[in-house]
Amino acid sequence: MSFDPLNLMGSLIFSGVGFIAFRYGKTTANFSLVAVGGVLMGYSYFTPTALLTWGVGAALTVFAWSLRD
Repeated sequence: MSFDPLNLMGSLIFSGVGFIAFRYGKTTANFSLVAVGGVLMGYSYFTPTALLTWGVGAALTVFAWSLRD
């Protein structure tokens, strides 16, 4: 993980979205949403650039939005 400000900001934003998706999935017993929330909380450790962090985070957020009931 690089210490680029855009990468760090993307990590914080998408980890927060992941936490919210994880909690919502837990309360509604939606395992798919729990899994996507967990991935959103941790994927940024494996993305080397800010562009990749924001791209993957946006795609996973849209996917989590489509999984909600």
